[in-house]
Amino acid sequence: MAVRYVWCWIALCSLLALSGCGKEPLYQEQGFVFGTLVEISIYGESEIHAKQAVADVMHEFQRLHNSLHAWQPSELSALNTAFANGETRVVSPELAAMLQDAAQLSKQSQGLFNPAIGGLVQVWGFHADEFKPVQPDESLVAQWVASNPQMSDLVIGASDSSSDKGGLGGVAVFSNNKAVQLDLGGYAKGYALDRAAAILYLRGIHHALINIGGNILALGQHGKRPWRVGIQHPRNSGALATLELHDGEA
Repeated sequence: MAVRYVWCWIALCSLLALSGCGKEPLYQEQGFVFGTLVEISIYGESEIHAKQAVADVMHEFQRLHNSLHAWQPSELSALNTAFANGETRVVSPELAAMLQDAAQLSKQSQGLFNPAIGGLVQVWGFHADEFKPVQPDESLVAQWVASNPQMSDLVIGASDSSSDKGGLGGVAVFSNNKAVQLDLGGYAKGYALDRAAAILYLRGIHHALINIGGNILALGQHGKRPWRVGIQHPRNSGALATLELHDGEA
């Protein structure tokens, strides 16, 4: 499913200072990014420190939104346009590294993970700020399937860097298949979790829970116990079960 890189704040911030019980505070803040709810919980830090750290994480999410949007103007969408035109484009070293990593994951999954099928994702109506179910034309779906875009079609570090129209500098990328249209929806959330963890560690925060639409990463623990998360029941409201996440688990 495509990930929508839309950012808007939801002003839901809370500080649960349980000093009366001898416990350290839990700071929680929510937002909306990648088309889904994001929540960051930080344990054992002052409100000022936690709030600034969360602001830094949210700023990073906004940067990724600007860079990786699949259907609005972005570095990624510009690369897709170049592929469709049979052109080479120079991208940032960061994006090039993402593509190399995603290509390796695609290879390891024997193509089951395939960020190159953005064109097919669009046909099904997912490339929209507000998703509306559509019944795509069967012949168009068949056309995209027959074109068989794969991450292995990418040439990362291509020799022709003359088409650096964005002036980004970095790494030249070319596709041997014009049908390749990248959609990093299945990759970006995990990357964003890693970036958030790196930022929090840099700010001296070692106990946090980062949740991007159910993609969760635990840092440290919640006081004297591991972080606990619920598994949403697929048919009913509420949790089906709970599980504990230890430091570094996702």
